[in-house]
Amino acid sequence: MAAPTIRNTTAASNAGGSLAVTKPSGLAVGDYLIAWHISDNDGALASMGAPAGWTLLGSNAGTTGGHPYQKVWTKVATSTETAASTFTFTDSASGIHNSAVVMAITTGTYDSTSPTTAVSFNNGGTSSSTSHVAPSVTGVVDGLLCTSHGTDSGGTAATYTAPSGMTERADTNGGSGSYTALEVATLALASTSATGSKTATCSTSRPWKGSALIVNPAAAPATALGVRTNLADNPALKTNATGWTGPSGWARSTSVDAGLPRTTGFEGSTVGDVAPPRAAVTAGSSYYWAVYVKAIVAQSGTLQVQYYDAPSGGTLIGTSGTSVPLSAGAGTVVRYVLGPYTVPTGATHGYLKLGNVSQGEITGYQVELASTFGAYFDGDSTGATWNGTSGNSTSTVRQSADAVAVAENFSIVQTIPADAKLFTNAVAVSALFTIAASGNPWSDSARVRDSFLITSLEWDEDRGRNRISAFTWAADVTSVRVSRRRTIGGGAWELVRGGTMDVLSGYMTHPVDDYEFPSGVDLDYQLEGITNTGAVAQVATIRRTSMADSVWLKFITSPALNRRLEFMGRGEITRSARTAIYDVQGRSDPVVVSDVHSSRRMTIRCKTETPAEAAALDYVLRQGLPCYVQVPETINTPSMYAVIGDYQHEPPALRSQRSVFTIPLVEVAAPPPSVVSPRATWAQLLTEYATWDQVLASVSTWRETAD
Repeated sequence: MAAPTIRNTTAASNAGGSLAVTKPSGLAVGDYLIAWHISDNDGALASMGAPAGWTLLGSNAGTTGGHPYQKVWTKVATSTETAASTFTFTDSASGIHNSAVVMAITTGTYDSTSPTTAVSFNNGGTSSSTSHVAPSVTGVVDGLLCTSHGTDSGGTAATYTAPSGMTERADTNGGSGSYTALEVATLALASTSATGSKTATCSTSRPWKGSALIVNPAAAPATALGVRTNLADNPALKTNATGWTGPSGWARSTSVDAGLPRTTGFEGSTVGDVAPPRAAVTAGSSYYWAVYVKAIVAQSGTLQVQYYDAPSGGTLIGTSGTSVPLSAGAGTVVRYVLGPYTVPTGATHGYLKLGNVSQGEITGYQVELASTFGAYFDGDSTGATWNGTSGNSTSTVRQSADAVAVAENFSIVQTIPADAKLFTNAVAVSALFTIAASGNPWSDSARVRDSFLITSLEWDEDRGRNRISAFTWAADVTSVRVSRRRTIGGGAWELVRGGTMDVLSGYMTHPVDDYEFPSGVDLDYQLEGITNTGAVAQVATIRRTSMADSVWLKFITSPALNRRLEFMGRGEITRSARTAIYDVQGRSDPVVVSDVHSSRRMTIRCKTETPAEAAALDYVLRQGLPCYVQVPETINTPSMYAVIGDYQHEPPALRSQRSVFTIPLVEVAAPPPSVVSPRATWAQLLTEYATWDQVLASVSTWRETAD
């Protein structure tokens, strides 16, 4: 952000009656007008008036024989103000002298929702002084502080010197022709600290009045975290053709070409100009404009953005410049993207004009801020919503491809649609914060900063593992301990297998890989930074949100063999009895020697779609390694550590490429914590070392490469 900018300032004084102040030069529609108006100490607030349509921001009564009366007025400039030559301020009391200053703040540089703070006043009563003081007010970062200093000069010439550090914008120089003098000064602010009182020096010792207000800066571009907005109303003519205009015969169609993003659109054959509805835009902001065209015949038209000061009718403010060719061969579908173009001063709406269009179909109209522009969407897109009437309003979709920078403590809680990616760019902060995300398939990584600790949780879909790492550990942290627990229900933290990792220079030497996590539920991971004395120096947490997990066959000691299964179901679960019964001579009842039942046995079925996939799965199964069958808790099949029995696979039909595997499993004890996955692969060695000589120079045994 930056402080609001001043387009121009004008001022005037009189010896009674109406006071005409010249319009600030260059005034444009959307500029914010502020008028400081004082009358001498014999006046009255009730008698002071402003032009029609101006709003009173604040007022302060004067004192007979003392300080003047004052009112502060505001107005957002329209075509009425830009067409005027002067603005007239009045005082109906007879013989009352007036001074006024009018300042124009450039449109797009101030907060259009809350242009200013409240105005505060200060006065010196009936006492005379050359120090005329505006009160201190609470600062606004990038705000524009405006102070006024006024006096009833008593007919004596009075001029002002602006407060130290401030810029004088106007000084009415009261004198024998007017009993009032008024100065306005400004200062761009950099913090929320109190501004402190601001003292202007008057050339004459007189009773005085001071005021202070802040013009709020324009808000940052309208990009709430992960939010895109298509500003086009009726972008695809879903239910009607409202707002669309074209040559005779052009109308809404419900069966446009399948290559277009929607089945509805604007269709016609008469050559001429086509205009979609105007979109509301902000002067000074940059936008892309896009539309899809199906050329039923060859096209040789033009494209140009046109800007207006009203949603309909109004005045043409400007265009995007030289027209862009709209050319396409017969039968082709083209998406035209224009921009980014900055909206000119005074414009509030715009549209993409399609000039000299021949027979064709048009749909998928999009107007979006340049900072978020991407693929076409409207309220019917996955994860998107209409902001008003379905089909006839702007639309919003959540995504998170933008960087977020903050400088204060904060929390972000974001629910992300299933087709969005989470934080594909950076999140930069300078203080403590927490991010909790839900609803995301975790197709990308989440990177967060917790107490200046950068943590990462990534989903590896090739091996079915969560990879947890962090860096910027404190200097005294020598190792990291990674544990997990269920988000819902909590419970004790469980150390992840291989979950203790060394730290060197603030970095973990390797991510912690979690293969055996409970599947299909929300999980929290805790990272603890441990010092060489065993103390916990830093703690961070990060969440993996539940998703539509698959059934996996995993091998703890050989994760390269891990396979996602096309699970078809299971048979019954059995446990074998381990009981011996002995008949005893002379007794009717036998003697039993009993033991606990065996572990669970079950047979699962899965399928492959091609002979190559069948061969790959067969290779994995025939290794004879113990495995971990991981099943989401949403499926009525237990996860277990197991050994694989005599399996088989066969095609379901003679010519089918598909194979159905039947795999018997016998549950076994989980491997001890000392059994961990190797941390090096041939691919990693090839990436790290260019030659075998370099490998041999770096390590003396193969075991060292696994560390």
